[in-house]
Amino acid sequence: MDNNHEFHDRVQKSRSERYKEEMGAEFVEPSVYHSERNDSATMGSGATWAFVGIVFAVLSLFWMPTTFAIIGIFLGIVGFAKQSTGLGITAIVIGVASLIMQFIWTPFNWM
Repeated sequence: MDNNHEFHDRVQKSRSERYKEEMGAEFVEPSVYHSERNDSATMGSGATWAFVGIVFAVLSLFWMPTTFAIIGIFLGIVGFAKQSTGLGITAIVIGVASLIMQFIWTPFNWM
């Protein structure tokens, strides 16, 4: 029985030498490796999406209204979802207004 115990110890020792691994993140408290990102970088990204949405929405007033208005509305929604509510709503409103104006003016262009 003592012989079996020695064999088991040698096997465990060889396994531990072969598989020397680093501890994973699951043994660390979550707040250590997941920080709350509520800084200006994340807020700025929402503002960037919304501002680009405003640019597309304003372009839709003059050129390719359906395409640019839909892109402006989509980017406004993305900006709104990323905590840039004012700019996001502005892009959405301008895009929707452009689509409504296009639907009003389109029948008169064919006459």
